[in-house]
Amino acid sequence: MGDPLYRCLECFGFRNECLDCCMEQHKNLPLYWIEVWEDGCFKRTTLQKMGLRIQLGHESAACTNPAAGPKSFTILHINGVHLVNIDYCDCERRVPRRIQLLRAGLYPATVQYPATCATLGVLKHFHGLSLCSKVSAYEYYLNLERLTDSSQVEIPKTRYKAFLRMVRQYRHERLMKRAGRGNIENGIATTSPGDLALICAACPQPGINLPEGWERVPPALRFLYTLFVSVDANFRLKNRLRSNELVDAGLHTGLAYFVPQVSYKEHVMNHVSQADISSCSGFAALSRADSKSSTGLRYTGVGMCICARHELIRPLGVGDLQKGERYCNMDYIVLSAVAGLALRMLMIIYDIACQWRVNFSKRMQELPSHLHISDNVLVDFCIPKCHLHAHQSMCQTPHSLNLKPGVGRTDGEGIERDWSLINPAANSTKEMGAGSRHDTLDDIFGYHNWLKTTGLGLSLRRKYRLAVVESKRHQGFLDELTASIDVPGLVETWMTAVTDWENDKTKPNPYISVSSYETEKDVKLQLIEMENEAAASGSTVLHAKSATTFLSMGLTLEETQHRLKAQASERDLTSTQAAKVEEARLAFHRQLKQFWALQAVYMPLALALVDIQVDERPEDFDLYFPSSLDAEERNRMCTRGLATKEDKLREAQCRDSLDRIQLLQRAKRHVVIYKKKSRPGQRTGTRACSEFDRLDVKIAQATAKYRLARRALLNLCGEGIWMNELRELHDQDIRPPPAFDIDANTTARNMKEAATRLGEGHREVPWIWRSAGVMGDGDDTELNEGLRIEWAKSRACALRWSEEVRLCKEEMRRVRETLKFKAQQWSTCDKAWTAIEEKGDDSLIQGILAFARTQTNVYEGLLDHFTMLWNEASKKGHSAAIPEDEGIKGGEDGGSEFPRTDTPTDTPTDTPTDTPTEHPNRPA
Repeated sequence: MGDPLYRCLECFGFRNECLDCCMEQHKNLPLYWIEVWEDGCFKRTTLQKMGLRIQLGHESAACTNPAAGPKSFTILHINGVHLVNIDYCDCERRVPRRIQLLRAGLYPATVQYPATCATLGVLKHFHGLSLCSKVSAYEYYLNLERLTDSSQVEIPKTRYKAFLRMVRQYRHERLMKRAGRGNIENGIATTSPGDLALICAACPQPGINLPEGWERVPPALRFLYTLFVSVDANFRLKNRLRSNELVDAGLHTGLAYFVPQVSYKEHVMNHVSQADISSCSGFAALSRADSKSSTGLRYTGVGMCICARHELIRPLGVGDLQKGERYCNMDYIVLSAVAGLALRMLMIIYDIACQWRVNFSKRMQELPSHLHISDNVLVDFCIPKCHLHAHQSMCQTPHSLNLKPGVGRTDGEGIERDWSLINPAANSTKEMGAGSRHDTLDDIFGYHNWLKTTGLGLSLRRKYRLAVVESKRHQGFLDELTASIDVPGLVETWMTAVTDWENDKTKPNPYISVSSYETEKDVKLQLIEMENEAAASGSTVLHAKSATTFLSMGLTLEETQHRLKAQASERDLTSTQAAKVEEARLAFHRQLKQFWALQAVYMPLALALVDIQVDERPEDFDLYFPSSLDAEERNRMCTRGLATKEDKLREAQCRDSLDRIQLLQRAKRHVVIYKKKSRPGQRTGTRACSEFDRLDVKIAQATAKYRLARRALLNLCGEGIWMNELRELHDQDIRPPPAFDIDANTTARNMKEAATRLGEGHREVPWIWRSAGVMGDGDDTELNEGLRIEWAKSRACALRWSEEVRLCKEEMRRVRETLKFKAQQWSTCDKAWTAIEEKGDDSLIQGILAFARTQTNVYEGLLDHFTMLWNEASKKGHSAAIPEDEGIKGGEDGGSEFPRTDTPTDTPTDTPTDTPTEHPNRPA
């Protein structure tokens, strides 16, 4: 018994021990840090320096013929980098040295003569952190060195490159294992494209989770078996020119989420000169397809295809982009993601679907035949809800997810939410070689899909409960609106118009107003033509410049005066700016004199009021239009018909201003999209902010113009039904539509609040974004048209919520069937390979059997847990809203209740990704 000079920093209690006791306590804990008391303080030492040797191959027993390993054998562990003395077993019971290391929980960096290992614990720890927090291997290894010696004095020789190799192979092997390739003889060699990906359990998969006779359901229920996919490009996940693909080939590229590279690159090279030009002025993604800087980059980003309703990345649904978001790339990615589709309906949601769909079938014929969509599949296209208002009006209603039958409450924006979870990995993957990047991103995509899969229980329950409540509420709104329309046959006429348009988009669109208004220029032209006709017929002409010209000049001066007032009111003007303001005042005053000359002709008595203002600044002058006077003064001071002409011009001014505000808000959205999809940097950010400021100024000017024009219109006409259409414009009405409610000055807190606001199915869009004529202007035709639009939108909203109820119930049924299917598959894979059985390798046989049973338990546990969650929803009466006589029933017994289980379990912590069939994830 020696002096208790040693203590372990890892063991509980910090107990002091003598050398012999410390060595005995740590013979099976060789990677703990030890301190020794010297010179009046504790100093760091190691078990290697204390004389500990690690014996492999005999657990805790001694070997009769040990073979010493390399000097300074390095082991990477969670708590640092360790140098150890290691002995291999070299007796008659020996197995290959790499096997001895693996059985001890040590992962060798090389197969032959390993001198560096990582513990399975450190690999699992880094793997989990890299998936959750996207920490880079460099940062993690740097932390291991700091844990070893924070002063950086006694750091072992770097093993960073060896760590990278071990991590990469560890990712690859776990991906193979969870896909069940280890439970199939020659499973790795026979892996087919897409086999390593985890497919969505809630999406329809013929032969796996669809009921008998699903192909023969009535047309009204075919939407239940539609595959919804969403497509987008991401320019954050770029890749620099590091190494090359010959030196750094992917270990499983083309077997999981990235498309096979050879055929993909061949297709892209054949279309390098393809022109992708958008005619939709409301959306500019295509016009900037070639504006992405690719200097020093191998790839400028990635394109991706996911299931739109559950946000899982599709197998073979990711591809690299060489130069922007081009058709040739996105065509291949989408068709690869849906290859072999055996369903009847496919919905593709894309932010430029209105243009991308043009000639889509023709472009598809240029791809390999195995990527062609069958002629039996009905393909439709939509635009995500948050991108819709950035398009032209003619593109919006045909591609709106709010109006498209059979889509439920799908918003199409799930891929944007996926990007937010994946983008943190961009900084590390940007510097990787091509193959390493593919392997890492495939692993991240698999982790993402597993999180989505294990979250289906709660997410579908939440969606289902909300859909039932909202379906009842919106159906009630529709019933009330329908009951309030007492014109016989009117609703039936509207219903016919809506269904005709849904079946044939060339028919008149019932969701938009067919009545149009005249612009300010149109009104001016009409009034001038009327004045010319009157002059030609012999009417008295008061001046060479007509009354319309006088009013138009005044309206132009009114806008100029507003801008001048804004400039003069700015604080802390420089001498140069002040001089420019004075010049503007002089120019404005000269124009005023011309206006006053005409005012003397058409409003002669108003000059007395003008003279009172001579001492005021020009920007404060009252120009005195007919609308500036009361009715008695107008009759006395204005020529006949002048007030009526101003009335027409002011109304046109209001409408033009509203159009201007909408156009500018769309332009702001384009700036957001451009900043998002351009390479990040100070230059891009500064340009975007400057553009935001410029657009905000223009919006403020258009807003002021509307308010002035409406105030004048109110003075001229008084209150009336016209106010239902040209309403008072409050600040909250000027905001963008909820689809792209964003501003350059929006704070993080406001952004978070905006992200949680209710969508169109829950709340109203600001009135300036609604169709013109919703409330009518007194004319029966326009009133009926406005009611028709309101009724059609209410009907669409009620139908979407009703469809959502059915879709959620069907998706819950499909999830249960998929989990049963996978559990059954794993239960049949608990047999060892024939070759292994012949060799009699019992340990490997037991490992194969145990893993298959573990995976079976995982899927059965998920099945029980989800069933418990969904039965709770049924207990609370939410299933009552689902008709019992339509569609495929939710339970096995055909009723609305989900089958119960007596042993629900929590969600397992292990993360399997698929089942070991020859091609379990791809539809037949």
